[in-house]
Amino acid sequence: MAMFHFDTAFMLEVIALAAGLTLLHFGKSATAALLRAAGWLLIVASIGSASCSIYYAIRYHVQGEFDHAYGVPNACQMGGRGMHDMHGMGGDHPMMGRPGAASPAPETAAGDAMPTPAGDDEHSAHHPEK
Repeated sequence: MAMFHFDTAFMLEVIALAAGLTLLHFGKSATAALLRAAGWLLIVASIGSASCSIYYAIRYHVQGEFDHAYGVPNACQMGGRGMHDMHGMGGDHPMMGRPGAASPAPETAAGDAMPTPAGDDEHSAHHPEK
C-alpha cells in the first residue's frame, strides 16, 4: 500500500512537471510573463516534491515498509496496546483521549470515585485469538 501511495504521488508530480513545461512553451511570447512564471513555479515545485518523494520512498524501502501490503505491523497488531506503551506512558493515560482508555475517575457528590471501564477488555474484544 505504501508503494502505491508513492506511485500515485510521483505520477502527480510528473503531471505537474509536464504542465509546467507546457506553460513555458505557450508562454514564449513577450506578453506572457505570468504564464512563464507559473510554468517555472510548477517545474521547481514538482522537481522538489518528486525528490522528496523519492527520498522517503528509499527510506521506507530500507525500513521494510514495502515488504508488507500495509507496512510494518504496529504495536497493537503485535499484542501491545499502542505506541504509548512503547514510550513508557502506558495505555491508560488520561490525556490519550481514545475510546476504552481509562480516564480520571469523576467524583460523586459524596466524594467517592465512580468506577471506570477497563480498557483492556474492550480493546482485546475486537482482536480474535490466533
